[in-house]
Amino acid sequence: MNRMKHETLLSYLFLLLISCCFFVSHSLNSSSTTSLGPFPCLPSQSSALLQLKQESAFSHAKILENWIHTTDCCSWDGVTCNAKNGQVVGLDLRRSGIHGPLSPNSSLFNLLHLERLNLAYNNFSFSAIPSTSGKLSRLSHLDLSYSVFSGKVPPEIARLTELVSLDLSSYRDDSHPVTVDMTRLVQNLTKLRVLRLDQVTSISSSIHKSLVNLSSLTSLSLRGSYLDGEFPDYIFNLPKIEAINMSWSYSFPTGLGFLPEFQSGSNLKSLDISSNYDLSGKLPDSIGNLKSLIVLNLGHCNLSGTIPSSISNLSQLERLDLSLNSFEGPLPSNLGNLKKLTVLYLSGNKIQGDLPHLLRNLTQLEELDLSFCKFNSQILNFVTNLVKLKNLLLHYGSFIGQIPSSLGNLTRLEELDLSDNSFSGQVPMSIGHLTSLKQLDLSDNSFSGQIPSSLVNLM
Repeated sequence: MNRMKHETLLSYLFLLLISCCFFVSHSLNSSSTTSLGPFPCLPSQSSALLQLKQESAFSHAKILENWIHTTDCCSWDGVTCNAKNGQVVGLDLRRSGIHGPLSPNSSLFNLLHLERLNLAYNNFSFSAIPSTSGKLSRLSHLDLSYSVFSGKVPPEIARLTELVSLDLSSYRDDSHPVTVDMTRLVQNLTKLRVLRLDQVTSISSSIHKSLVNLSSLTSLSLRGSYLDGEFPDYIFNLPKIEAINMSWSYSFPTGLGFLPEFQSGSNLKSLDISSNYDLSGKLPDSIGNLKSLIVLNLGHCNLSGTIPSSISNLSQLERLDLSLNSFEGPLPSNLGNLKKLTVLYLSGNKIQGDLPHLLRNLTQLEELDLSFCKFNSQILNFVTNLVKLKNLLLHYGSFIGQIPSSLGNLTRLEELDLSDNSFSGQVPMSIGHLTSLKQLDLSDNSFSGQIPSSLVNLM
């Protein structure tokens, strides 16, 4: 009997213990549920932002109109907070109408937990970037582009060792040049993945020594900038680089020179060196090593020689622009292997001969420009299958024969320019089926017969 009572008591205690555990667990869950939610803005952060609003440069910015002390600063336009502690971690004031110098004593630099700061497309009246910007040591993204800063970039920027993305692009102003000493700028920025210095008036010659340290760099843009010193060829072979834009850039006194040899195993996906007339020489066979390329833009340069057949190795290529160079000879017969191409610009070269039949394999093409070339071909040889074409530009060429009626199958065409060729015969009625056309030029050919009445459909 005593044993039964003892077992019953143990069972009762066990059930009681389970009940208590459930109650405590439920209470904790309920408590944690009710306490969840974003942490409100800290008073120190709100105060710093309200002081910023009162500064002369920021006082007329419309985006700051809802910055009112009676509301949570984490809800203000352009402000992002850490939900766990109420610290301001992001400030996006791009295109805010800010006008006036940025003071070194600005309360902006009291927001020490900032991770993202965007002041792009404002007007800081040619003031210098304050050295106190180096206090924002937690910044991972800094964008001061097109905001009318002048003078040298302060070396204190190098203290921002957490930077992943840095944009100091600025429109050029010869009376207020922006200068960048690359050695000081990047000596500690080992985490940097994105660097944009577009339209910077002068980038010091140390660029070729300093960029080698940016082993994490994936994107580099120097569009429209002046590079003082030798062109840093090796940037094409940085281990993680995926995008390079050096269009409209200048390198003095030596000029851009020649394209380097490209290594195999490259991660480059986009290469744009267009509109650099000092870039001369040949397109090296090693261009075929850049097998990850999606965009290749070498238009408006001074490249010569033949287009290497190795270009057909770029099987991922979607945009190819080799226009306005001095390439000569026939096109590679294997160009049709680039089956992902949507844009092909070859105009303004000395390319001649018959168009390869394999061009008909480029069925994804939306834009094709072969103007000012010397192809002795009939249009029928390559255009029939290109049903996705929106722009077909063949003016000032040497195309011969009749325009095929199958041209009317290209119903997506918005621009068709066949002017200044040697087309003959009648203009086919099927052109009137191209109801998406916005521009049509058939002038200066040798057509005969009447103008088809179907062209009325295009009006």
